[in-house]
Amino acid sequence: MGLRGVRRAHAARLAEKELLREKATALLGHADPGVRGRAAELLAAAADDGDEAKQAVAMLLLPLLKDTHPATRSHAVLALAWLGHPGAVHELMPLIADRTKDRYVLSGFKHLSGDPGEIEHGGEGTVGQTVLFALQRLAVHTDEKLAYRLRRDGSAEDRASAEAQAKAWYDKMKAKLPRLPASAKKDAGEAKH
Repeated sequence: MGLRGVRRAHAARLAEKELLREKATALLGHADPGVRGRAAELLAAAADDGDEAKQAVAMLLLPLLKDTHPATRSHAVLALAWLGHPGAVHELMPLIADRTKDRYVLSGFKHLSGDPGEIEHGGEGTVGQTVLFALQRLAVHTDEKLAYRLRRDGSAEDRASAEAQAKAWYDKMKAKLPRLPASAKKDAGEAKH
C-alpha cells in the first residue's frame, strides 16, 4: 500500500469524517504553505467516492494552483491527481512549464540545544514535474493512456520530452475530457497566499 493508500485508510477510519473535511478546508487558508499543501492532500484522501464528491473537493483545491508558494501548488496538483477527476487536467496544463522548486523551509522553532531551527522540506522536483506525474495518474481515467519515464532528478531533455508528450496527449484528449463546473473556474481566482 502506497502513501496515498495509507492516508486514505487512515482518513476512512476517522469517525468524524465531515469534521475532518471541515477542519482541513479551513486550513487551506493557513499562513504556512506546508499546512495549506498538507490540508489539500488530506481533503483528497478523505474525499468520498463518486464524481460529485470528488468534484466538490476539486473545486476547493483549484485556488491553490495559483498559490504564491510552489510547495502548496505542488501539493494541490498531487491532491487533484489523487482525486482521479480527469476534469482537473484542463486546470493543470498551464502549470506544466512551472520550473519553480517545490520545497519550503520550516522555521521559527528552536532545537533542544536552544539554537534556532530550520528544516528544508520537499524534494528536488519542480511544480511542472509534479504536474507531469499527475497527468499520468489522471490519464488512467481516460481511454488514452499517457506513458513516459520521468525522474525528479532527470535531465532537462527528459523533462522536455515528457512535456511534449503530455502536451500532444492533451491536444488529442482535451475535447473528450470533462470540465469542472464554471463556478469552480470563477472561484479559482488568485489565491491569498
